[in-house]
Amino acid sequence: MALLSGQQKAALAITAKQSWASGGHAEQSEASAQKDAFGMIEPESKRFETWRRSEAIRCCGKSISQADNRHYRKLANWFAALANSNHSTQQRSSHSFHSPAQPKPLFISGQSRTFSSDRHAQGTKIQALLLDNQRTWEYADGIAKRMYSLERIEWCRPPELQAIITALIKSPASTAHCKLPTANLATASGGDDSNPF
Repeated sequence: MALLSGQQKAALAITAKQSWASGGHAEQSEASAQKDAFGMIEPESKRFETWRRSEAIRCCGKSISQADNRHYRKLANWFAALANSNHSTQQRSSHSFHSPAQPKPLFISGQSRTFSSDRHAQGTKIQALLLDNQRTWEYADGIAKRMYSLERIEWCRPPELQAIITALIKSPASTAHCKLPTANLATASGGDDSNPF
């Protein structure tokens, strides 16, 4: 089968960008934005490309550059459904008198991850398991990438997060990969006294 044409890729890019914007990703705060090796905030364009690639892989098992004509309609419907779902959620929240509070970032050794409100409890559980085993967020990101081809743990859906929690519970505590330095345990909560972890 032929790979997607330039016109098909452009149409998917427009739909994906609408879904990205309607989901609030474009307004992601610096506190939760991914940083590069030098500690610099990644530009929005790079975060968008990473998100679009992960959603395409979740949809059809291939990135947009690898997809062919068989995948076009499925990808278009996928991104359109994401945009519609995000738009409906925004409409519901705009009509409510009291908009729900935004979940607080979860810190480990100065690094944070922000989970959506429906995944915040699972994120807190993952944070606690990582701290118990002296591990960093990169360790959880690595599990998400190996299991679901997602770059960030907070991009996982609730069933995927539950599977990661199970993996963390079963993982041996003696593994040294991505462990926190002992001196950093006191600052694992990021200096926020209101955070119980």
